Amino acid sequence: MNPDRTGYLLSPSAMMLRHGEGVFTQTVLLFSSVKVGASDFLTVRGGTSLFVPLLGGLYSEGGVKIGTKLTGGGGVTGDLHVAAWSRVIVLDTDSLSLFGGTLTVGDPDAHVSISAANYRERSLHHGEQSPLYGSTSMFVGSFSGFLRVSRWVGLVVDGFAVADPAKITLAGLGVRFFGEQLSTDAAVLWANDGAGGPLPFFSMSWQWD
Repeated sequence: MNPDRTGYLLSPSAMMLRHGEGVFTQTVLLFSSVKVGASDFLTVRGGTSLFVPLLGGLYSEGGVKIGTKLTGGGGVTGDLHVAAWSRVIVLDTDSLSLFGGTLTVGDPDAHVSISAANYRERSLHHGEQSPLYGSTSMFVGSFSGFLRVSRWVGLVVDGFAVADPAKITLAGLGVRFFGEQLSTDAAVLWANDGAGGPLPFFSMSWQWD
């Protein structure tokens, strides 16, 4: 089984962790996160970075996902999964939040997902009487997929579109190497926001029951 069936490169799938199951993920050697199945229908997550504080900053994250499998039995389309989720990131004096939903079709070895979320960014300014200095809100959509091509190798794709005036898009293509409990993603990302590309992406996940 794909040890990290609950996510792609950056976006989530609607597949859930089982009760007591967990996944630890290290992303680009900077960010650490843990997801735990509080029940078969509820997953909680939290994370931090050991490197950002060394540079004088602050990074922490948390979130929840509620979901279930609506249909089973395989066939041409496979299983249908649905989930609602939230994720909040605090980076120095900025808070970034995502509230969305995901629909996934398939099984752990082959599945595709579509997600829609509202992205909010708030900047905190301690010099003002009100802590809320400024905020932005926008819509984010994604299409993602995973396909197992051999016993130990799978392909991962991620595509994002941000409905803001800049019309930012982000695409990722990678290879997932995995065993019974450990998986590693090696990928490249492309963005149209002037950051250039392709940009390398690397993450490693360890799953436990």
